[in-house]
Amino acid sequence: MAGKTLSQIGSTPSSTALTEHRAWIKGRAAMLLAHYWREGDDPSLIGALGKDWADVLEDLPQDLIQRACVRYLREEPRRRPSPAAIYQLAAGMLPNQTGALAGMPWGWEVER
Repeated sequence: MAGKTLSQIGSTPSSTALTEHRAWIKGRAAMLLAHYWREGDDPSLIGALGKDWADVLEDLPQDLIQRACVRYLREEPRRRPSPAAIYQLAAGMLPNQTGALAGMPWGWEVER
């Protein structure tokens, strides 16, 4: 499922598609945070962090999340990323640039 947009997943995602999308977000967040990770972090804490990231970002397509993560890594060399930081960067990449994604339907496409 890596790299799929929400329009490729479908306009009304099945629970399986949503579960896979959230798992992708968790993996992407773990990779992003690995640049800042500390040895010995409790696995339950890591799981809870992944859930937070998925809760915040699940309405975004994977390509926007990926682009926001790369942009963050390029532009924020001293701070650990947060779900809100990635959300704001991704929202700023939307065609209308409103940043208001709450309740956004799964069928929208991101212009390039």
